[in-house]
Amino acid sequence: MHKKTGTAVSIFVLDKTDDRIAAMSKTQREALLESFRRDIAVLKIFAQAKPAPNPYVLRLYEAFEETKKSLAFVAERIIFSLANCLRDFENLPPECISEVG
Repeated sequence: MHKKTGTAVSIFVLDKTDDRIAAMSKTQREALLESFRRDIAVLKIFAQAKPAPNPYVLRLYEAFEETKKSLAFVAERIIFSLANCLRDFENLPPECISEVG
């Protein structure tokens, strides 16, 4: 729950120590991290927009300071992904599948 608004949130964390990221070349890894940094910056701009941001853009509540091990931010609650819309339910809890289907 978001402390200020009391609404449910999703926390997104990119673990820089993940084996899949560690297996990338330095150039690929830096490109991936820069892409995440840029996307977070864009979400920050939308979050501060007046009037209220577009309802089709993910609402960012807080971006945490980047550490050596991770990048993380808090956004509005997300219950499924584009993959789930395309019927890939691998990471979706069974009780939510009926909402998507």
